[in-house]
Amino acid sequence: LTAIADSCHKLECLNISNCTEFSEISICNIIRSCLRLQQFDIFFCEITDIIIKEIARSYLNLKYLNLEGYDNISKEAIDQLNPNIH
Repeated sequence: LTAIADSCHKLECLNISNCTEFSEISICNIIRSCLRLQQFDIFFCEITDIIIKEIARSYLNLKYLNLEGYDNISKEAIDQLNPNIH
């Protein structure tokens, strides 16, 4: 993920689903570096409220976010996401 964060700033679609080995820090680095993402699939990863809040702050143009498989994310974090995200 570090290589992607360092060199793929124009990336528009990223699928890291089922990749439980990625840390919160590495996922947040992707979010902060790849600001053009329109589709982000992160289902069945180790997602935290911090990651969701970072997505809400960074991705104003995000159109699709797949968070399938999470029951540990707070309603407060989800409420910060843009309502136009599907």
